[in-house]
Amino acid sequence: MTKDKIETIPALDGIRGAACLLVVLSHVAEYLPNSSKIFSFPIALGSPGVAIFFLLSGYLMSYLYLGKPFDIKTSCGYVISRFSRIAPAYWIAILMSVAIYVFVDGEFPAGVPPHEMLRHLLFIGGKGVFWSIPPEVQYYVFFLGVWFAADKLRVKVYWPLVLVLVLVVFMWFTRERWPGILLPSKFHFFISGCLAAIVFDQVRWRFAPTMLLVTLAQLMSIVAISFGISGLRGVASHEFYNSSWFFLIVFFFIIAFCFRSQFADGLFGNKLMRWFGRVSFSVYLFHCPVLYGAAWMLSQFDLVGVGYDMMGIFFAILVPGLFSLWIELPLCRVFKTWLNRHLKDFFLLREKQKVSVEM
Repeated sequence: MTKDKIETIPALDGIRGAACLLVVLSHVAEYLPNSSKIFSFPIALGSPGVAIFFLLSGYLMSYLYLGKPFDIKTSCGYVISRFSRIAPAYWIAILMSVAIYVFVDGEFPAGVPPHEMLRHLLFIGGKGVFWSIPPEVQYYVFFLGVWFAADKLRVKVYWPLVLVLVLVVFMWFTRERWPGILLPSKFHFFISGCLAAIVFDQVRWRFAPTMLLVTLAQLMSIVAISFGISGLRGVASHEFYNSSWFFLIVFFFIIAFCFRSQFADGLFGNKLMRWFGRVSFSVYLFHCPVLYGAAWMLSQFDLVGVGYDMMGIFFAILVPGLFSLWIELPLCRVFKTWLNRHLKDFFLLREKQKVSVEM
């Protein structure tokens, strides 16, 4: 993949927002005790939502970085960027869950007991929605190997690619034996996203499909993913993540919506969905405690039925959304600036010293 300039794909922001909405809806009945039957789904909507998150992560890492050379400067920039994006909001969410557990309600479903706090802060905890963060972080580390292998392939050095492929095959055939918070159990989702980026890059330059063909492919992928989600009735989460079919549907779904079209821009690339996608990480992390607080607040009013549910969902999106815009994203920039100033310069200086010694 070679790109002089990274192009923005508006629909992917909206798809991330839609995936987050599936996760939020899956928790409505759990956290709003007076919820109507409408949001008591027979399908675990959260699982496909998280799966789409995983594929998007795999896609974006490849789309953003595989076209760049792998060296100290770019790899440090990658690590700093990923850490700055994940850590601040995640750590705040963990501390909030610990505080709710200790000072408010020891039965809070997403509460983190104090003795598990350190484990979660180190990205190896699995309580509530936090279980999906460890495999995400682990894939960020593994992707360095994928990136290194792709860079060496350009100069016809093949052993890194062979090693990556061996690890991929090993994780595929052993995925059912790993705990859910470890990368091999979810690896097929991430690597599918990675392959989707490579396939999209090749298809758009070699074949240049017409707008009609792109729109038809997008419509078909919507139908396919809708049937895929509806087919999850009665399927347990661990069975879903070990399956080998849904990630293939999302694979084609992501590729289809990487192409710009009026349909894609209207459905997922509109301003509202893109805003939702932009703040989706905070919504994902904080929607449970916000729903928990909304349940208490709404209990003070004589509000029942669908209106009660919609108010809870509204707060579960709005409050974390504002947190993202006012706290999370500025904090990410502060982290990134500080790390660039200290950590990146440190590694670059070490590299320069190494080169001077060798000379």
